[in-house]
Amino acid sequence: MTTIACDGRTMAGDGIITANDHICLLDHQKVKRLKDGRIVGFVGNSYNWDAYAEWLESDQAEPPKMYENFCCIVLMPNGSVRSYDQYGRSFPEKAPIAIGSGARFALAAMDLGKDAHEAVAYACTRDIYSGGV
Repeated sequence: MTTIACDGRTMAGDGIITANDHICLLDHQKVKRLKDGRIVGFVGNSYNWDAYAEWLESDQAEPPKMYENFCCIVLMPNGSVRSYDQYGRSFPEKAPIAIGSGARFALAAMDLGKDAHEAVAYACTRDIYSGGV
């Protein structure tokens, strides 16, 4: 799966993409900056993350169809954080926050004073589904 961490100032993510039981990529960009300055980090099936990012930037009512286990977190320029599910529903969150299979490791690292990048690096040492660049 993946690890995305947000400490309220920055967001970081691992780079591994897997399919079934093999590694496809080690350097996939799971965190993107939107045109308005928001930063979004994705977990779940990566086939249409770009379409979801485009939806976040648009004023369209309906989000693109996403696959099960999809979720993303968005860091606003003012430091607030929102999470989105596969149906486009949005929820306010409190930083630090992490999502994905390595979330518990990243959260523990941020609770101990690590930033988002350090937290993801630590999660990659513990979570078998997180890694890469």
